[in-house]
Amino acid sequence: MDVRVARLKSLAVAWLASLLALPASATDLAMPQQLREDLQTIADTLRDQHPEASHSVAPASLRRALASARARLDAPMDRDQAWLQLAPLNSVLADAHTLVAYPDWRGDLKAHVAAGGGLFPYEVHVDGERGELFVVADLGGARSEQARARITRINGVSARRVIERLMRLTHGDSPAFRARLLEQRWAFYYWRAYGDPARFDIALRPVAAAAPSRLALSLPAASRLPALLAGDQNFERTFGFELRPERAAVLRIDSFVWSDPARFYAFTEDAFAQIKRHGVRRLIVDIRDNGGGDDELWMRGLLRHIADRPYRNGSTYRKRVLAKFRSGEEVTGAIVRGEKTGLIEPVADDPLHYDGELIVLIGPATYSSSVLFANTVQDFGFGRVAGARGGVVRSRQSGSVQETRLPHSGLMFYWPRFVLDRPVPRKSPWLQPDLIVRDDPFDARVAIEQLLALPAER
Repeated sequence: MDVRVARLKSLAVAWLASLLALPASATDLAMPQQLREDLQTIADTLRDQHPEASHSVAPASLRRALASARARLDAPMDRDQAWLQLAPLNSVLADAHTLVAYPDWRGDLKAHVAAGGGLFPYEVHVDGERGELFVVADLGGARSEQARARITRINGVSARRVIERLMRLTHGDSPAFRARLLEQRWAFYYWRAYGDPARFDIALRPVAAAAPSRLALSLPAASRLPALLAGDQNFERTFGFELRPERAAVLRIDSFVWSDPARFYAFTEDAFAQIKRHGVRRLIVDIRDNGGGDDELWMRGLLRHIADRPYRNGSTYRKRVLAKFRSGEEVTGAIVRGEKTGLIEPVADDPLHYDGELIVLIGPATYSSSVLFANTVQDFGFGRVAGARGGVVRSRQSGSVQETRLPHSGLMFYWPRFVLDRPVPRKSPWLQPDLIVRDDPFDARVAIEQLLALPAER
């Protein structure tokens, strides 16, 4: 009988332990020690599985940020509260592939709206350097009467203070990169940091000369999805091609990810067929909103018709050997340094080959594989890169993003498996445009028109 009791107790303890090991739901509370264990998982992952954390953050800065986060984990917290305390690591890590995040922020936002929840009513532009916030459109992208007006206060809190708080939670290589990411996901970040009030009291400074110098609005929370999510899985909103006067064309590629690659290749094949048929001599490839994806899409869909010499998408690299990727005599956990020596040969006798002028237009949301594309165009002389400024994103890119679930908070930690140098290394670690253009955050056409107006290359 005692043996049976002991056995039952043992099973009960095992069952309880298994429950404690399950990832937390959004409403479960994790104890301070458990949250610190999650933080230690982050620190251990950066030390043991990241190929080179100092690629983006100085070791001393990282140690201070981890110690500061540990001090903040001083009370029981649910998932949202834990994110608010751990996410400030993101801006310190300063790499858009290394971050503390929700498992599915898009799904959370969609579920919130479907359940009747409200969101901040505007699409916005964030000027991170000045701490200023502007109306771009109504949430979802519809035209707003308040477009270009500066928002000065939200529910009694200064816009500058809101921006400062949310910028600390945002991931990315530079403040300009993080500001662009924040404005794209403003509805989500504001909801998580400030909740979902039924109404928003918004103080504005309109731009119209006839408008009052200050305007106070009380608006109901929006029941629509932001434009970024509304465009998910919409091919026409992600890709576009337009013939322009003076034998020019604009090819817009907002992602190098698509669930049906064959459709993407058919789209680019048709675009280059039109380029050939209409004798286009200036092609602008707009990747300002391209956050990356699969290199194969730009190699096969774009450079197949442009490259006239062998090329590669990088040079030297540093990678962490993970068990699932280990090959040959590699040792799991080791850091390997090497070089990509293989070259991709141009397609001989391509009937759609384009030999005119190529300009690749980048912006603060250009990242990952799209940076590798811009690097390749610059380094092998296939064309020029244009943008409003340099110093926004590193040309030395991390990649092959891995993930681990933090067991107590239920949050995710993402990190890269390798860091890749550009094909032809340069002194500056940042992607620098060859051509500087003014990029109006309220009108995407402005930069395009400047490039179309350039004198023809000789």
